[in-house]
Amino acid sequence: MNFETARKNLIEQQIRTWNVYSSEVIKSLYKVPRENFVPYKYRKYALSDFQVPLNINDSMLSPLVEGRVLQSALTKNCGEILEIGSGSGYMAALLAQVYKSVITIEIDKTLFEQANENLKRNKINNVQVFQGDGLKIDNRWSNKKFDAIVISGGIKSSPLFLRDSLSFNGRIIAFMENGPIMNSVILKKNYNYGFLEMVLFETKVNYLKQENLPEKFKF
Repeated sequence: MNFETARKNLIEQQIRTWNVYSSEVIKSLYKVPRENFVPYKYRKYALSDFQVPLNINDSMLSPLVEGRVLQSALTKNCGEILEIGSGSGYMAALLAQVYKSVITIEIDKTLFEQANENLKRNKINNVQVFQGDGLKIDNRWSNKKFDAIVISGGIKSSPLFLRDSLSFNGRIIAFMENGPIMNSVILKKNYNYGFLEMVLFETKVNYLKQENLPEKFKF
């Protein structure tokens, strides 16, 4: 299989045509080999618009969704960003192309190890990978301020403490439950109005593991 031809076809014919127009995003998608972050048995599907399974419960986001999420995560500063749900490490590798520093959290021990190894093998040096529950307060990341937070899995509600982890005019990109479907949303921090929500598109992704959030996000 010619991965370079497949990558070009995916990016130019599918991702670009789905409102992914940022030159920084397109450059990142070309630079980071997605096939290096998928399980070997699915490698031939790495550049298809397909949620590649990572285990019985978890999958990578589809390439089109990854492109939109990366574009939505761009901020003026692009200093430090938090990702909740590392998976294979691919989304963190993309974020590392546009952000100075990335912290990514994975609750599953096996996926944590795989993400760490994938990032090291691909020489992505500005990412820290932690094992833990990113939807709970943890001093390894909760006391920091991030320009953006990406939640790379479905949630039913957003933990309130995350808004305190955002810098001025920061944003959260999340997949929020909305009946039988999910909305991909941007929650933008605005000191005059609290949080402003913008729905990007409808989709369906796997829920994050051990998601247990009693508090609803208030706008």
